[in-house]
Amino acid sequence: MDNGKFKKKCDKCGVNDVWVYEPGHHGIVFTGNSAANQCPSISNVRIFDAVNGAGIALDGSQYATVSNAHAIGGTYGIYIDAGNAVVTGSTFDLNTYGLYYNSVNGNDGHGVIVGCNFNHNTVEAIHIEPLTNGLDIRSSNMYYGDIRVIGGSGGGKPSLVRFVDSAIDVGALQLDGALVEFDSCVW
Repeated sequence: MDNGKFKKKCDKCGVNDVWVYEPGHHGIVFTGNSAANQCPSISNVRIFDAVNGAGIALDGSQYATVSNAHAIGGTYGIYIDAGNAVVTGSTFDLNTYGLYYNSVNGNDGHGVIVGCNFNHNTVEAIHIEPLTNGLDIRSSNMYYGDIRVIGGSGGGKPSLVRFVDSAIDVGALQLDGALVEFDSCVW
């Protein structure tokens, strides 16, 4: 334990059946871009009040799987800066940002978010920085807060961000030069 937080280096490890209260920064975080930090599994977790951090942070950890996760009351419900993430059946509510998808680590996007709720997030339900490899958001609900998708920068071609079969009721759509497709969504 380190300041009340469990830290462990692992290969293909997971966090399951955990409740985290007021962690002071990130609730659950996987970092690194090496083979030793790939394929983490996060399931059946509840994170409350990750102020100044994310309920779940995937910061360079590739091929993560997140399922049945609930992150409530933090700065970020889920922060992803890694490629190939699969997030299913999870709820990210009452945060400042529900989903914040960044592109700093290089191998971004080409993941999928399915069956998730992003409700009552105060600034943005969904925030996506310019992605090289695209992203699919399917059968998810976004209510309250905005959706912001930022297109490619530095002359790069923006990749496709798709919203499919989703219910969307947000304050504003900000598509800042992004390539975005809405297919069979309910408004």
